[in-house]
Amino acid sequence: MNINFIKKKYIYLTISITLCLISILTVMKKNISLGLEFCSGTEIEIQFTQEIKLDELKKNLSKIKNIKINYYGSNKSIQIKTKNKQNDIAEIKNILKKTLNEKNIKIINSTYIGSEIGKETIQKSLSAIIIAILSMTVYLITRFNLIFALSAIMTLIHDIIIIIGIISLTEIELNLIIISAIFTIFGYSINDTIIIFDRIRENIKYNKNNISLSEIINNSINKTLSRTISTSLSTIFVTITLMFFAGESLFLFSLILTLGIIIGTYSSIYISAIPLTFFKKI
Repeated sequence: MNINFIKKKYIYLTISITLCLISILTVMKKNISLGLEFCSGTEIEIQFTQEIKLDELKKNLSKIKNIKINYYGSNKSIQIKTKNKQNDIAEIKNILKKTLNEKNIKIINSTYIGSEIGKETIQKSLSAIIIAILSMTVYLITRFNLIFALSAIMTLIHDIIIIIGIISLTEIELNLIIISAIFTIFGYSINDTIIIFDRIRENIKYNKNNISLSEIINNSINKTLSRTISTSLSTIFVTITLMFFAGESLFLFSLILTLGIIIGTYSSIYISAIPLTFFKKI
C-alpha cells in the first residue's frame, strides 16, 4: 500500500493550522492554570483516620478562596492547594476539626512557595525550553541541514502549541510534572521526525532515476510508516497502563504523554516533511 501523503498536504496543513489557532485562542481566552511551583501558595497533605468525602470537604472549605482539593493516595488522605497566604494551614486545620469532628488530623506535609521562588521557577522552565529547542536545532543542522532543521522545529512547535491548548482547555494545572511530560514529548516527536528525515536523505542520495522530490518524500514516509505506527502504539499501551494503574499522582503525566505521542505521530507522518516540498533542492 502506497499512500499519497503529499497530494493532500494542503488539507493536512489546514487541519494543523486550524488546531494551532484554536489552541492559541483557547490559551488567550482561558489562560493556563499554573501550579504552585510557578506562583505563590500553600500545598498541604493531610491524613485522616476515617474515609473522607471530597464533596463534603469542598463544601466545608468553600470559604477559602482559590483552593483545590484532591485525594492523595487513598480516600483517607487528601492534598489541598491554595494560592493564598501561609497562615491558611492553621485555618484549614481548624475548619476540618470543627466540621468533620476529626480530632486526629495529621498534616503529613506542608509547603509554602513564595512569589520570588515562583518567578524563578518560571524563568528556569522557560530557559530550559529555549535551550532544548536551540540544542535540537544545532543537532539537526549538524546531522542534516538548515532546511531539515527548520522543518523539524516547526513540527515540534506545532505539537507543543496543540498540547498547551489542550492543557488550557481542560484546565489541567501546569506544574513541574506536566513540564516533564512536555519535555518527554519534545524528544519523542523529534525522534519520529528524524527517522523519516533519515530515509528522505538516503533516498535523495541514491536517486538515480531522477524521481521528483515530492515522490521521494512520499515514498520515504510510506517506508517508515509501519515502524512509526508500531513504535507509537507500543508506547501508548504503556502510557495508558500508567494512567489507570500507576495512581492518581501519575495520571495527568501519563495523559499528557499519551496525547503528545498521538499528536507527535500525526505531525511526524503528515506535517514534518511538508515544508521540504516547497524547496526545489534540499
